[in-house]
Amino acid sequence: MLGIYLNDIRYLFGSSTIALLASLFPIGLVAYIGYSRGTKRAKRVMETVSPLALLLAGIGIAAAYLGLLGVREAGLFIVAAYYVELVVGIPLSRDFAEVDGAGAAMFLVGVSFFVLTLALVLVDHRLAVLPLAGNTVKIAGFAKLLASARA
Repeated sequence: MLGIYLNDIRYLFGSSTIALLASLFPIGLVAYIGYSRGTKRAKRVMETVSPLALLLAGIGIAAAYLGLLGVREAGLFIVAAYYVELVVGIPLSRDFAEVDGAGAAMFLVGVSFFVLTLALVLVDHRLAVLPLAGNTVKIAGFAKLLASARA
């Protein structure tokens, strides 16, 4: 049973997953730059907390890619980065609420559910559906915000 568990984790953080995470890292940098310029309440939190999240994610991705840490340890760095990002999501959603309250609420609920369920994927990869659902709600909320901002 332990062998199956370890193989699932290795699959989760296999080379293709690491490549995907590495390709998403620049998006995180762009989001950091964009959000820190365009927010009111979240600006200070973005400028102080987001770099820590980016650093943790970068360490996790690099350590997994280079084999410096075990797969589980590298994954925990990445999960920790998302927990740090949740701290940013709260004031960010307050800024978003000025554009569309419902969209901001969907964004915050989605981000929170995504982050709070992400570590479960390290336990069983089949639980990935949970953070995926949270991310879907977050994206729907963000789309609603964009539509309201353009209206």
